[in-house]
Amino acid sequence: MNKIHSLRKPFAVIGLALAMCAGPAVAAVYDADLPNNDLQISEQVKHSLLQDAKIVPTLPIEVKTYRGEVILSGEVESVPMVYRSVELARKIQGVRKVNVDALYVD
Repeated sequence: MNKIHSLRKPFAVIGLALAMCAGPAVAAVYDADLPNNDLQISEQVKHSLLQDAKIVPTLPIEVKTYRGEVILSGEVESVPMVYRSVELARKIQGVRKVNVDALYVD
């Protein structure tokens, strides 16, 4: 019984070492891809907002994206424009959430 138990230790240590080495590499690849995806989402949302005739910004609407959450900021003329901005942003693939806390009605 002691021989089996003593054999488990090296395998457990090797498994732990492999898991520690593999974990950050996977996370680094994911994190490296993340900004490009967020940048693409931001560009698509900006394009969508600019092309829509119902959105008339008082000032330019700023679009930022972090991990799929689109953050809209700026001023628009009415509350329906805020709702329309959210609707357009949600149609973009990869958008997980739309934050309009910084989008104001003039």
